[in-house]
Amino acid sequence: MSHRVARISLAVVLASTLALWGPTDAQADDSEQVTELVKAGIEDFQAERFLEAVSHFLEAKAIYDDPNLDWNIARGFEEAGDCANAVVWFERVENRKPEGDDKKKIKKLAKESKKKIKDLAKDCPESGTAAISCIDDKARISGDGGPEFACPITLQLSSGDHSVTGRLESGEKSSRTVLIAAGSTTVVEFPSLLD
Repeated sequence: MSHRVARISLAVVLASTLALWGPTDAQADDSEQVTELVKAGIEDFQAERFLEAVSHFLEAKAIYDDPNLDWNIARGFEEAGDCANAVVWFERVENRKPEGDDKKKIKKLAKESKKKIKDLAKDCPESGTAAISCIDDKARISGDGGPEFACPITLQLSSGDHSVTGRLESGEKSSRTVLIAAGSTTVVEFPSLLD
């Protein structure tokens, strides 16, 4: 690991609530941007702005795929009380194939994720999935007035009606109500929200 990469590696010390993050040499070009996003996510997490933290971690994950980011996303959803999405992200961690230098750490996160999934499964209401895709890769999506997320995104939502808002880079916005049925996937295409 280069000195530059070691210097910008980020150790998260929040009583073991979030995972460590550090780029490899291959990700050094994007590491500063990812580090800034992770730092912003940590600040939001510490300030109990959990969905905003998730948004930052998701942006970082779009640049750099790391199981620690999956863990942090799951923890953010868990703390926000969104157990359905927390379960989805803990399952990603649990099902991730341990590779490289982080095999031991990934196995530990997978074991912890399995326990979290079991605990959360008891509390999750019946839910479905909203698969939101975007023609404009800079579009931002929010659900039920929450923080905006980069598109595309798949969300676990409780059964019932949910408001989905899309915002283009130009600032143009539109909202519509989407019905989420338990056990099914509702596909939402953006910018068709603007029609």
